[in-house]
Amino acid sequence: MKTIVIGASGRTGSQILSEIKKDGTQVVAGVRSTKKAAEFENHGIETAIIDIVNMTVDEIAEKLADIDSIVFASGASQAHPEQAMWIDLDGAVKVMQAAIKNHIEKFIMISAAGAEDRATWSIYDIPQYYIAKYYAEQYLKTSGLIYTVIRPAILTDDKAKKEVDLINNNNPRITRQDVALVTVEALKNEKFNNKSFNLYAGTTKISDIKPL
Repeated sequence: MKTIVIGASGRTGSQILSEIKKDGTQVVAGVRSTKKAAEFENHGIETAIIDIVNMTVDEIAEKLADIDSIVFASGASQAHPEQAMWIDLDGAVKVMQAAIKNHIEKFIMISAAGAEDRATWSIYDIPQYYIAKYYAEQYLKTSGLIYTVIRPAILTDDKAKKEVDLINNNNPRITRQDVALVTVEALKNEKFNNKSFNLYAGTTKISDIKPL
């Protein structure tokens, strides 16, 4: 299986790419710039330059020609929430449409805890981000792709705990490395197929979580 991580140069995307590589799966770093591509290539990692904002669906599909599964980890930065509609919504949908065109097996979206509930959007600093994630999720769920939506809580750069929960037990945080480890499980295990769930630090071994 060959997996591409879209947004591989981000803090979460880079962790996901690293854990997929450690697991022995062939992985491609999907990045926007030639500079970032060169950085990955210098470490022996295959790259694909994909600008999800400016490229067409057909152009993206060409870049995904030999890909079996996609992890979509791109997202607008907190400093530029106005980009959410272009990256987290339209960019995500264009990648989904390219995946459909190429008959790609699986699509994993890294979303955000709270995106699934309209009632919570107004409490966040960047509601545009959550709105974009919500509608991208809705498109994915009706796309016909085999999907997993992982909605991490507040992300930290701490070392992985390797124990998580799918409900918030008064600890609304999760390490990026734990998100990456769950993503690896979702790529391999059919119990994650067509499931969406929030992800928090917790007490359940990653191999034992059971998304509903």
